[in-house]
Amino acid sequence: MNTHTMQHVQLLIHEDDHELEARLNPDDDPPVSFEQSGERVYAPELGSEDLVALAAYGRNDGMRVQGFLFCDSRMQLLDERTQGEYSAAVLEEFEARGEAGVRAVLNTDLRGIYVCGVDLYSSDVRKISVMSDGVVRSKKVRETLEFLSSAFKSLSIL
Repeated sequence: MNTHTMQHVQLLIHEDDHELEARLNPDDDPPVSFEQSGERVYAPELGSEDLVALAAYGRNDGMRVQGFLFCDSRMQLLDERTQGEYSAAVLEEFEARGEAGVRAVLNTDLRGIYVCGVDLYSSDVRKISVMSDGVVRSKKVRETLEFLSSAFKSLSIL
């Protein structure tokens, strides 16, 4: 597998054994196309709280939180300029006050705006982007899956 380009991956949760799976998704197929309801396999639905908790978990694990992505109430990504402004403000609050700081901003200044993605970086995993629907972009899929499996179990997402 080429580790120099970002791989598009769909995370799937196996409900019966609480395991996380990553399937390559080079065509950016919708998350629902990977689900297998009869086998209780589904794409995660990560809320703002989950993604902020994932960022905190990553930071505590030695990763650098590079930014957050935001959606409106229809789960549509905000425009690039607004993303940059909001991400800088929320990242500053995150660095200063952690998860509580982000919650405070989302409940006041950014009411009606939701965290729908987080970008993390470490020398081991490199840059990874995790979206609310379980879509992940990563150069090192195996290492990313190991990190996310550990994080999801610790955060009771699995």
